[in-house]
Amino acid sequence: MLTFARYSTILTINLLLMIVDILINTLSDVVTQDPIILLVLYIIQVLFLIFGIILVVLSFFSTFIFQAGLSELLYGRFRCTLVTSIVYVALTIAHNAWTLIVRWDDSEAFRLDYPLLVMYSIQRTFSGLHYYTFKRTILRISDPRFYEDFDDVSEENET
Repeated sequence: MLTFARYSTILTINLLLMIVDILINTLSDVVTQDPIILLVLYIIQVLFLIFGIILVVLSFFSTFIFQAGLSELLYGRFRCTLVTSIVYVALTIAHNAWTLIVRWDDSEAFRLDYPLLVMYSIQRTFSGLHYYTFKRTILRISDPRFYEDFDDVSEENET
């Protein structure tokens, strides 16, 4: 059962992880002198993204719907979030790797060529979609219908 204290803890942690992701996206544009600092920031960013996804999936496991074996119902409701999260992690890894390759040898002469600019734009644009769906999922998983008795869930599943 999801209590208020547990829900608020999960919500706070996930929101902090999203804020760290936003800050790293912003700071990576400013910190161009040392590629080692960028590497550490990018590793932290990807680890926090994966940790956020794990927390949401663990929240799914605690629902009555999942415990009753109706994981398809949860997957159907939160498929968009799972897909956008995985795509965002892949785009972030690709963008981070490409940026590090360009900046590693000569960080003072950093150039933003056209393909990197396109990757940058796609990753930053997709980040907004990821933040929206992820925050929406965090708030929706607190719906009491996910923690109700099986009879209510089976009636809803039939309609």
